[in-house]
Amino acid sequence: MHDNVFDGSFNGAPRSEMYRAQVTPELFPHEKPMLVENWPAEDLEAYCGGEYTYGYMKEAA
Repeated sequence: MHDNVFDGSFNGAPRSEMYRAQVTPELFPHEKPMLVENWPAEDLEAYCGGEYTYGYMKEAA
């Protein structure tokens, strides 16, 4: 278990810089904020559904 995102044991963890950027964004300017608007389309469809799903609110033929 990691207590601090800046702890050395957190190095190499998947997407560790994403979490560090939330605390010190000036050190990681290339990281986007963790917002749904920044997710790839396939993740929006898989995890959010609704308006992000192909064919949402379209009439059946």
